[in-house]
Amino acid sequence: MVLFGGIRYHLVKQTGQHKESRMASLQRQTSFEIRAEWDGEAGVWWCSNDELPLSTEAPTFEQFVSRVLAIVPEIAAENGLAVAGDEIEVHVIAERVQSVPVVAAA
Repeated sequence: MVLFGGIRYHLVKQTGQHKESRMASLQRQTSFEIRAEWDGEAGVWWCSNDELPLSTEAPTFEQFVSRVLAIVPEIAAENGLAVAGDEIEVHVIAERVQSVPVVAAA
């Protein structure tokens, strides 16, 4: 097996501009690590995360990241992991492993 592409993305989802105030100092920062994997048979990027809990997939990595960033805040809030006004930091770590044939040199 050959590592086709190991990509580490550091993406931050911010909830808006923050003003200097006592409320801003009470704000929590929550961090989640999402491990994306390529499913060659299905042709999708997918993840499953027990911490959130999150399970999703998309045909391209860009669509996958967009979907994750769209649903993480809602899932975090529904599961008591974040509240309105919190900043959520999302680390999407992707790995794609693919076998490639070795051909004789010309």
